[in-house]
Amino acid sequence: MRTLTVFQIASFCYSQKAVQRAARAKESGQHGLFGGGSSTDSRIHFTLRDAPSWSEEERLGSEYAMLGFYVSGHPLEKYVSRLKELNVLTLEQVESQRNGKEVTVAGLIVGSRPMRSKRGAQWAIFTLQDMTGVQELLAFPESFARLSPVLKPGTPLLFKVKVQIEEAGTRLSLQEARKLEALAQSVALAEFRVRLSMSQVTDALMDRLEELLSKSPGPTPVFFELHSPDSTVATIQSQQRVRVSPELIESVRQICGQGPDQMVA
Repeated sequence: MRTLTVFQIASFCYSQKAVQRAARAKESGQHGLFGGGSSTDSRIHFTLRDAPSWSEEERLGSEYAMLGFYVSGHPLEKYVSRLKELNVLTLEQVESQRNGKEVTVAGLIVGSRPMRSKRGAQWAIFTLQDMTGVQELLAFPESFARLSPVLKPGTPLLFKVKVQIEEAGTRLSLQEARKLEALAQSVALAEFRVRLSMSQVTDALMDRLEELLSKSPGPTPVFFELHSPDSTVATIQSQQRVRVSPELIESVRQICGQGPDQMVA
C-alpha cells in the first residue's frame, strides 16, 4: 500500500475537484474565462514531481499547519520513556493537582496572545499542547523576558510551572523552560545499561540488540546486566559505544520488554 504525504493528498483532492468542475462546465455548455470550451480534449493532466522524503519534523509540522492536528504521530512520542523516568506530568494530570503546586510538564506551544502589563512590560498567554490535551500557560513579564528565546511554537519543550486554579479553570504559570532536545542529549553523559533476565537471552535477541546499537554510534559505553533466578547479577561490557537518545531507549525497550528486570538505565 502506497503512503502519501499530506501535500500529495491535498494535490490529489485538488485534481479531483478540478476534474469535477470541468465536467460540470462541459455539461452546462459554459466556457472558462479564457475560452477553451471548444477543445476536443477536455482532460486535465497533473504530474506529481519526485521529491526527497520529508523528515519526521517536517511531516508532522505540515500536518498540523494544514489540518490543525497531527495524523501520523506526535512530536512528543519519541520522548515518552524519558519523560516517564523524570515523572513529568501530562496536561491531563495537571487538573488533579492542588493550587500553587510546582510541577513539571512537557508540550509544544501551538498558540500565543501577546499582552502588556499596566507598566508596559511584555508578557504572554500561550496555548500548550501535549498528547493528552491543552492548557493555558501564563508567562508573566519576568519569566517572559528571561525565557522568550526558548518559547518557540512547534518546539518540544520541558516546563517547570506552578498550578493556578481559578474560577474559569486551571492554568499554569511559567517558572522555567528548556528544549527537550537538550534533555535527550544529556542522557548520553554516563553509561548505557541494558538489564536482561538470563531466561530471556537468546542468540536472536542479542543479534537484534547488536544491530540496533550499531546504528547509533557514539561516546557512551554499553553494559549488559544479566539477572539470574537466584538473584545474582553478571555485568558484561559491550565493545559497542552509542549515542543515547529517546529513540534508542524506546527501541531497546521494545526489543527487551518492559518488565521490572528488563529496563534500560
